[in-house]
Amino acid sequence: MSICVMMSMPSMTYYPPYAPMAPACVYVNHMPLQVPTEPSTAATSVCDSIHVTVSTMDGVHEVLSVKASDTVKDLKEYIKDCRLGNAKTEDMRLHHAGVQLHEGKATMSECGVTEGSKIEMVVVSKAAQVPRKARVFIRTTSGEMRPYDVHLSTSAAEATAEAAKLCGFGEGPLPTLSFRGRLITGSKSLKDAGVEMGSVMKLTIPEPAVDVQ
Repeated sequence: MSICVMMSMPSMTYYPPYAPMAPACVYVNHMPLQVPTEPSTAATSVCDSIHVTVSTMDGVHEVLSVKASDTVKDLKEYIKDCRLGNAKTEDMRLHHAGVQLHEGKATMSECGVTEGSKIEMVVVSKAAQVPRKARVFIRTTSGEMRPYDVHLSTSAAEATAEAAKLCGFGEGPLPTLSFRGRLITGSKSLKDAGVEMGSVMKLTIPEPAVDVQ
């Protein structure tokens, strides 16, 4: 007689293979922790502004901020908007380093105007001009500017004598007249020397000769 023995097997619970848990998000003060990023490499704009001093015949000075890319016309508009701006832009004559700045496409940088440059402004009123003459200006040895109405066809010798008389030079050696650093002498006309309406000429007294014994 066979005997069947039944044995109860303990119940087994199935566990799935281990799966790693995703890293927990770290919070600081209830805010997610931000990973620092690389600093921005955006290009910094370069400011090309420069400061120039504009002076008038009356001795009034004004410091203006302009850009190296501004034109002469732009500079005249800036002058018109400040306390020097009583004159019309078409009546303004601007000089830098003895050279008149003409309106056009030339920029401040191309005209040699840089940080700290000095600009001289001369106002040429059409109502004040003598017919058939051009109004130019004489800078004396003391730095004073005097208007001088003259025909541009006038010879250098005649213009020098008239300028000396205008500035009150009497006896003594005749002063010399120069424009843009060059003497204007002989029968050469002012026009041939490049003088035009609004130009500034310099009157200089020559030093007396010293006799060597």
